[in-house]
Amino acid sequence: MVNPLQAGKMGAQMLKMQAQAKKMKRRLARETFEHEDGEIRIVVAGDQEIREIELNGEPQPRLVKVINKAIQRAQREAAMKMISSGGLDQLLGK
Repeated sequence: MVNPLQAGKMGAQMLKMQAQAKKMKRRLARETFEHEDGEIRIVVAGDQEIREIELNGEPQPRLVKVINKAIQRAQREAAMKMISSGGLDQLLGK
């Protein structure tokens, strides 16, 4: 059985970690990285969100939307697998 004091401390640590993660995500979202290859140009934010895609100088907003949805789905699935397999404890060898 978990000691109530330990459970409270663990909860506080989790809230602190969540706040730090949100702060980092906001910071990363402000950074962008651009790459061009011939007639293709893409801008990606540090939080892994596609911001712009251009093909032959033409913006491709639908392509941006579809790719971002696929990335979000992959991230959700990866998070669920990590949680179900023991999460960070397993990765850290605890």
